[in-house]
Amino acid sequence: MPKKPKIQTPTGMHDILPEDYKYYQKLYEVVSDIADFYNFGRIETPMIEQTELFAKSIGKGTDIVNKEMYSFKTKGGDNVSLRPEGTAPVARAYIQNGLHVRPQP
Repeated sequence: MPKKPKIQTPTGMHDILPEDYKYYQKLYEVVSDIADFYNFGRIETPMIEQTELFAKSIGKGTDIVNKEMYSFKTKGGDNVSLRPEGTAPVARAYIQNGLHVRPQP
């Protein structure tokens, strides 16, 4: 009889437990202070984006688009995907919101 797989964190990943969180928070603060010093700003994009954004930037025939993305259709009929990475969404936000005309770091 096959053994049931053990559910655990993915390989190479780990949980940040309460007793360790303070160290990670300090690291985030230091990195944030350095970014602020050099006038870098934080950007957050939605967890879902139009599927076409990834198909165009990564390539329609790639394994990421074909096998590794969770895509679905909204009630309104839009094809959207959970973002598999952050480069394309940040580039989209940068262009869409006119960040290229602002002073750069």
